[in-house]
Amino acid sequence: LQTLSEVRAGNDQRFQQLCRGMGEQPVPEVAAWREAVRRQVPAEQVEGVLERIDALFARLMTTRMGERCVFKLGRLLTHAELYTEGSEPGFPRWVAFFEQIGNRNALYVLMDAHPPIVAWAAEFFREAGRYAELVIRHPELLESYFSLGDGPEAVAEPFRDAVERAPDEEEFLLEMQRAKLHGTVRTLSHYLASAEQDRHSSLLSAMADEAVTACTRYAWRLMVDRMGTPEGASTDEVQGFSVLAMGRWGSREMRFASDLDLVFLCGPEGHTSKGRSHTEFYTKVAQKLTALLTAPTQFGCLYELDHRLRPFGNKGVLVPSLQAYRNFLEN
Repeated sequence: LQTLSEVRAGNDQRFQQLCRGMGEQPVPEVAAWREAVRRQVPAEQVEGVLERIDALFARLMTTRMGERCVFKLGRLLTHAELYTEGSEPGFPRWVAFFEQIGNRNALYVLMDAHPPIVAWAAEFFREAGRYAELVIRHPELLESYFSLGDGPEAVAEPFRDAVERAPDEEEFLLEMQRAKLHGTVRTLSHYLASAEQDRHSSLLSAMADEAVTACTRYAWRLMVDRMGTPEGASTDEVQGFSVLAMGRWGSREMRFASDLDLVFLCGPEGHTSKGRSHTEFYTKVAQKLTALLTAPTQFGCLYELDHRLRPFGNKGVLVPSLQAYRNFLEN
């Protein structure tokens, strides 16, 4: 078995060969990133960190695509921003982030070509607490950096597009989750950078509006295909069905971990074009909407829901009529 020093020597030699072979100019100093780690990382952690990074270099240099990453990684490890501390040490998260990236050269190119992304991600890793794990688990969220200056429409558009673009329900859920993840990262970035600390609540609430609206439209279309169109309604536009935003969502005071308090309401009784009752149709829409919002995917679920504010709580009907809800509030 090779000793750790032998592995490092082999890595260093291969690193230099790869940089020269790919025309990287100037060839990065092979010792520069190790010196940066030794200088910036607490002494008791240095050897463990170096061992993890050496193992990462060794893995990268076993594949052609990984070979393209090594000199960019070596250069990134010399950036002072990676080692700056804030509310929490950021560098351990950088190591985990690089391990998660693996041999995805496009992400290394992105950081190498746009140094401000490195500074932005460094602040995110230092200050975003447990939400920094979002970017570690999903490194493609680095692309959120390019839309930080865009207006609210930039957050809304991906949710709206998912309804029209997704070929099936599974892809729709993934598109919705990606939209929410990018929106959450954007909102966190504004929160960390802005003096208006309460603005993130309105941004999060607006994002919930878009997510629920998109899921409602998708659920509506599915149920129309299966059960027919309600009287007086159209195939594409939701009619006779409403979602009331309650709690923090309704008061526009959402936090990053907030669930959604909501109440479903429907219009008067009738029948669909396929002979199903409105009560059955609207109940199915609400059930499908609930399933879409809470379905687990590789990114997690969109939102956790709380139905306890509906009339008679969990013991009441899922979708009361508007008149029944008025009677409940009045009496």
